Amino acid sequence: MWNKLLVIALLMSIVFVQAAYAELDFDTELSSDEEATIDEILEPVMKVYRFIKYAATVVGVLMLVLAETMHKKNGQRIQQWVLLLD
Repeated sequence: MWNKLLVIALLMSIVFVQAAYAELDFDTELSSDEEATIDEILEPVMKVYRFIKYAATVVGVLMLVLAETMHKKNGQRIQQWVLLLD
């Protein structure tokens, strides 16, 4: 039992020591090649981000149009729904 805990503690300490010595220096400037590589890696992520952003905008506009249509069609009834939500 204690042997297993000692081995686990030793392995965890090795990982933490490596993480402490592997600190990054954020003060250095990136070269143009490094920036191009990072941009190339992040290109698919940015495509997904833009798609989600525009999809959320379209859904929001459709919800506003639907709410306005319900308000014009029902008139007073929409105010009753709003009061029930409060």
